[in-house]
Amino acid sequence: MTPQKRMSSRLQDLFAAAMRVAALVELSVQLSESEARPLAVFGDLETAMARLRERMTVQRVVPGAEQNERLQVRLAVYELVAEATGGPEALREVIKRGVEAEAAAAAAESRETGKRQQAEKIFDETRASSPAQREFIRRVGRLRIRQVNRLEMSIFDTNALERAIAELDALYSRYIFDATRVQGLEN
Repeated sequence: MTPQKRMSSRLQDLFAAAMRVAALVELSVQLSESEARPLAVFGDLETAMARLRERMTVQRVVPGAEQNERLQVRLAVYELVAEATGGPEALREVIKRGVEAEAAAAAAESRETGKRQQAEKIFDETRASSPAQREFIRRVGRLRIRQVNRLEMSIFDTNALERAIAELDALYSRYIFDATRVQGLEN
């Protein structure tokens, strides 16, 4: 029986909180709750910290993904938990799946960035139109800024915030495109 199975849910929560603080203080690494909790598989904080410290020295490269500390932390945690629960074969499989997931996330982020740039392009193109269209675009822009500020104040997860803003921008670009097309037909 692994240490994680012997730990109650409350103890795992406590371990995760302690792991987050220890990682921040000792390694200057911020762990999310979902990253810290699985490390309870090691059974004690010292072992988990030592393994994480050791694993953080390995620099991983994910094709198409921006190389940053968050990526390195996520992959290190995946690797540690897989190795602790399933041995070397599971470790190889989880590394493969982790790299594939990060590459897919990078591709999705690239698509979201493209949508955001498309929305900005529509804003820019319509600004050069008639005075009524410029006023319409200014009002829509102010409304968008207010909504983005609300999202930023209510969504603390960076990835979820970026997805929400990308969806908002896609909605605005469709709305502006439809509104300017209808006005173009009337003129």
